[in-house]
Amino acid sequence: MADGAGKVSELPSFDVAVRLSRTLLESLPAHTELTDQDREGLRFLDPGLLGESGARPSALDAHAVTYAIVRRISRESLQSAIKIDLVAMFLAKALRAFAGDRAVTIVVPKFDLVDRPSLRVLNRLLWLADRNDRFRVVGLCSGDPLAPSAEIGSEPGTANRLTRSRQRLFERLRLEWKPKVIGLTPAGLILPVAGGAALPDGDARRMDTVAEALVEHNYDRAYMLAEIALRDARPGDTKADLLRLVGLCDANIGEVDSGVESLQAALREAHRPELRAHLHYLAGLLITKRRYDLDAADEQYRFGLAELEASEDETDARFERAWLLNGRALVASLRARRLAPEEREERLHEVMRQEVAAFQLATRGSDPRHVYLRHNLLANTAFVLEMLGQFDEAIRFWHRAFGQFLGKSGHAGAFEPIYRYRVGVLEWKAGRQEALPSLREALHLATLRHDRFQAERIRYAVGYVCLDLGLIEEAVGHLRAGLSQAWELRDPLACIQHATALCTAAQRSGKTRLDRAVRRWLRLTGHHALAEVDGELEPAPAPPAPKLPAYIPGIDLEPTPNINLNVYLVGNHDAIAEPGPASAVSSGAAAR
Repeated sequence: MADGAGKVSELPSFDVAVRLSRTLLESLPAHTELTDQDREGLRFLDPGLLGESGARPSALDAHAVTYAIVRRISRESLQSAIKIDLVAMFLAKALRAFAGDRAVTIVVPKFDLVDRPSLRVLNRLLWLADRNDRFRVVGLCSGDPLAPSAEIGSEPGTANRLTRSRQRLFERLRLEWKPKVIGLTPAGLILPVAGGAALPDGDARRMDTVAEALVEHNYDRAYMLAEIALRDARPGDTKADLLRLVGLCDANIGEVDSGVESLQAALREAHRPELRAHLHYLAGLLITKRRYDLDAADEQYRFGLAELEASEDETDARFERAWLLNGRALVASLRARRLAPEEREERLHEVMRQEVAAFQLATRGSDPRHVYLRHNLLANTAFVLEMLGQFDEAIRFWHRAFGQFLGKSGHAGAFEPIYRYRVGVLEWKAGRQEALPSLREALHLATLRHDRFQAERIRYAVGYVCLDLGLIEEAVGHLRAGLSQAWELRDPLACIQHATALCTAAQRSGKTRLDRAVRRWLRLTGHHALAEVDGELEPAPAPPAPKLPAYIPGIDLEPTPNINLNVYLVGNHDAIAEPGPASAVSSGAAAR
């Protein structure tokens, strides 16, 4: 039995996952050895599980992830997804060792009051289970988490936002698990309730506590804490900042209209010009990346620039102006994407000038927020060069901007696979022979850091580039391994992508038996998304994405944006439709 939440639940992140892990650790034979991957996952949950001192590091300590989430519209869940995957693999292994040939039932009391990160772990555990595994989860609910809920009202920070968030979460779990639901008596939705000591004293510490829940993707806890903080918050900028965090939660759970409303409510409270400019930036970015309304988005960016005319803080004004110019550059890039080639190139040169102007504003400041902004602008400049087809210049620029971080202990683990992959894709587009060595090195580095998600994406790129270069046997080897990896990750879209490329390789080399075997394998998986796709594989495999994904839909329990803006911006200009709700489901978001 994994203890569920108490009567008063503050939804601490991974609370139930920690309890389940502790129960299993105490039940395993004494001689059981933990692997490095087991320890990495358990240490992420709670160092105390390994007998180590100290608490979990604050999510706010990871500056790049924090700024991506609280400064922009981005989930940035990759790093936590890697750890959740490790935890789920440990739990599956521990359950097999504990159960032997017996069936095991994990009973979770007050299941409807379990924190969202723990539900991500349980969801991942069930997805990783093999056909021969005999463990299941039984959730005992105090109420009905699928009971109809009220629509979110126009006033952000109220309880119905938490209601809608929990209802969305459990509806997603219902679709994922297709569980048997037994209702003994009619019941409504019961919400978690935070106790009086949930928040520390002081506006800054309260803001950090809400922001930490947001960065940990524990949106329900963030809603609860923001609600408490808003009751006592002073009117003005403090309240506006809390409403800003509420709006970011709204955006991340897919409540786009509510997110815009929250940001508008924050603008009604905010006084400081720099904060008002930032709120307009966030509204513009949300409208750009979720509504795809470029005119409305650009209007928000222009409003933000106008706000800064009243600023008396030159440093902060330059900082916010750089972000707003960056937002306008994204809008201009998307508009240029729709134009004929000659006019598109002219417009993209204008975009480049905007990015340069933004960077010139950001050259001052050595604190993490300024460093993050500069890196974002540099990455976007390389992206514009790629859109212009200037691949060699994009490679040189990327090396100059980010090569300095290679081999440094603070960056090597997470950054080097991203760096090598980005360079490898650009080298392939430039027709350089270094492309395959770069991608192979990226694959090696991702594998070393136990990142199965990026390793699978990189392996697809290696296979695709080998196929493109006529190295059919090597392509077949990588695509076979990639298809196996994609299935181990339970990622049907990745499975289809590898299968399409593998069938193409088989057809080009006359391996008709391999082509038939791949299609038969898809049917035999039993996965509904794969069993029915046999005759509908795309005629040609999709090229690798320009950058690795920043979040993992297979672990997140939130909606995925309709469009991968990175792929859209650098894709086939004549073949891809305009942005809109009907576009293909993506696995990432634009860099800006």
